[in-house]
Amino acid sequence: MQVILISAAIAVVVTCALLRWSLSTSVVVEDFEDAILVRDGRVVQDLGSGRRRVWRRGDEISKVDLREQQLLVGGQEVLTADGVPLKVSVTVTFRLLGARAQRGVADSSNALWLAAPHALRNAACQVSLQEVLDDRAALDARMTAELRGQAQRLALAEVQLALKDLMVGGDLKRSLADVAKVRFEGRARLERVRSETAALRGLANAARLLEDNKGLAQLQLIQTAQAVAAGEGNQLVLHIDPDANAS
Repeated sequence: MQVILISAAIAVVVTCALLRWSLSTSVVVEDFEDAILVRDGRVVQDLGSGRRRVWRRGDEISKVDLREQQLLVGGQEVLTADGVPLKVSVTVTFRLLGARAQRGVADSSNALWLAAPHALRNAACQVSLQEVLDDRAALDARMTAELRGQAQRLALAEVQLALKDLMVGGDLKRSLADVAKVRFEGRARLERVRSETAALRGLANAARLLEDNKGLAQLQLIQTAQAVAAGEGNQLVLHIDPDANAS
């Protein structure tokens, strides 16, 4: 009789354990994730990576991806400090702070998508169009500084904005093209003048050198004659001053 009771007790324990196991859920926490155990709506434990099993009803495992993420915010119309309308798109790079911090924000990505255009407009209105064209990195730094002030509230880290596309109207585009064309033509003319000036300076130096050194002039004449003699069908015409021969 005692053996039967012991066997029945063991069967009950095994059955309960199997039933509990079948009702539990298993969750794998990756190395790049942060996870917490939530019991009846309250955070009770931080969990590391590995396989985790939830045994109790009302328990759940909440986890977030800690890897770098990117968000594209496109088609934003902004005004520069000199009143030029631009249509731009920006790329937002960020990381989530952690599972505990995310419980204080309904949707970090959506909140970031809404906050990024404000940071873009606030930064763009402080610089001129020429400054944007000359140094896009400076505008990136301004936008990032504007948005990082809100990063903690949005449970985000390492937030960075970068200008991706920049579009201007057709009339302004043609004007910019004309300005660039004039600028390049001016540079080309300046280079031609510099080259001609350098050539004239070289000829002037050579003339002074020949004038001061008669023997050098004769040596150059001999070299020129030898070069002509080495060719075929060339003629060298020399003008000899009779007065020079008489002297």
